[in-house]
Amino acid sequence: MSIRKKKLLIVFVNKSNYDNYENSGTLKLLEEQYDLKIWYDGETNYASIQLPYLDFNGKIEYLKYLKEKASLKYFDSIKKQNTHTFYRRFKRVKGFKNILKFKSIIFFSNFFKSTKGILFLEKRLNSLVEKTNFFKKSTDVLKEENPDLLLITHQSTSVTLGVSLAAKKANLPILTSIHSWDNIVKGNKLVDADYYVVWSDYMKNELVDYYPNVKKEIVFTTGTPQFHDYNSNQKLINREAFFSGFKIPKAIFYICFSANFEAIGQDEPQYLEDLILEVTEYNTSSKENIHIIFRPHPTEGSNRFDNLLSENSDNVTKVIHTKNTEFNASQVLFSTIYYTDAMINVGSTMGLDATLLNKPAFYLDYTVKNSSPLFSIDEIYKLVHFKSLKEFDNAIYHIKSKSEFAEIFKIVAEDKNVVIVKQKKWAKTIVKHPTEGFAVNYMNVLSKVI
Repeated sequence: MSIRKKKLLIVFVNKSNYDNYENSGTLKLLEEQYDLKIWYDGETNYASIQLPYLDFNGKIEYLKYLKEKASLKYFDSIKKQNTHTFYRRFKRVKGFKNILKFKSIIFFSNFFKSTKGILFLEKRLNSLVEKTNFFKKSTDVLKEENPDLLLITHQSTSVTLGVSLAAKKANLPILTSIHSWDNIVKGNKLVDADYYVVWSDYMKNELVDYYPNVKKEIVFTTGTPQFHDYNSNQKLINREAFFSGFKIPKAIFYICFSANFEAIGQDEPQYLEDLILEVTEYNTSSKENIHIIFRPHPTEGSNRFDNLLSENSDNVTKVIHTKNTEFNASQVLFSTIYYTDAMINVGSTMGLDATLLNKPAFYLDYTVKNSSPLFSIDEIYKLVHFKSLKEFDNAIYHIKSKSEFAEIFKIVAEDKNVVIVKQKKWAKTIVKHPTEGFAVNYMNVLSKVI
């Protein structure tokens, strides 16, 4: 008589979310050990169910923002660092109705910036979600599938909020992953789970500190599938194919300028122009020439940089995955970092990617001429999640003026190991090592909680 396998239903919110679990081998192990189904809108080779159409209305979205803003104000009132509200400034909102909407959110959040106020908003938000067709259809799916455990892979999306509430109604246990290293302090946790998996012990301590109702006994450190293959060359594109495919000229050193999304990177064209000017000057006086590899933000493209790129093609080359690119997006990203000698950006998680591939990373941290009035570089590095870097003696070097690029070039050419040592200590605190261990760690957690 065969023993019935425990049944699992795992929810994914987008392709990159799914790919991380697939490419890390996690889904393969889950399928081998459990009766697995994928709950996801995209393509998959596993047994799957389509997510219902998301019909959340404006009231729900308003309450989500209001709860988030109230949470950030509450955190500011009880934590030593009082810059949590920097995460939701709403500076770039356009249109009279939207401006009015977000100004009202900022105003009304003052009346809910307490545990009692936040709980009131949460109950009101959840009651509206439970009236949607998405919730009702999700409840039907869960009753029909009746999994022993619902696995959620992102804690702060509308989809996972709706699904988690449906699971609560069906009395099904929930395990959720915290999606990224900077998420906990942002006040946007929507999923109330029975178990949590996190990147590191640092994140575990942060989670129970910010959410006292979450006890340490239900939080498990697994690492993340995002970096599972950074210690291998599985994603590496052959050097000749990479350089010829993107028409990158020969140089002694390559520096990657990685663009952030525009809300954070509004002054990035000026920063890139400064870097180009300094590289041009360096190349005229040195035998060891530098070339810039420019990586646009993958979801926003390069429009705001295109004129600058075309005018300086001798010193900078754009590298980005497109539908016509022979290689996939993760291969292009991995190979870009692998073949460059340093990473420069404005406060991006790419600093962590670079560190895990033993590349020095540098944060741009000075005010450019004609800086956007909607952007403050000073505010970026006051965001709470940067505190971990400060605890490690500013593990990523900050470029405080245009004149410091010369020093960066010297580090790249002569002294990379000094800065990498500090970065690596920080990275080991932020991500459980070895980074390729996520799938096994995740499976061990499931064996404990099921």
